[in-house]
Amino acid sequence: MIAFVATARPDEARKFYGEILELPLVADDSFALVYDAHGVTLRVTKVARLKPAPRTVLGWRVMDIRAIAGELARRGVALDRFDGLNQDADGL
Repeated sequence: MIAFVATARPDEARKFYGEILELPLVADDSFALVYDAHGVTLRVTKVARLKPAPRTVLGWRVMDIRAIAGELARRGVALDRFDGLNQDADGL
């Protein structure tokens, strides 16, 4: 399987996927940033304009969500808040 997401800001996407999530960069060309997401190819397609999806487009199964959320917060990632979902103070 190959996963696809889009970005209109490839420099920020490269920092997020490569530096914050620490996914190995496989390729960077005029069309996409390509990462190895633990055995799954992730293509971050470069687009001129982006309309964000109103739903989750990528997700990871993790053993300890609190530990992962805490580590992402330390790396500067803010968890989204959604109306109608019962989320705790950590956004979980």
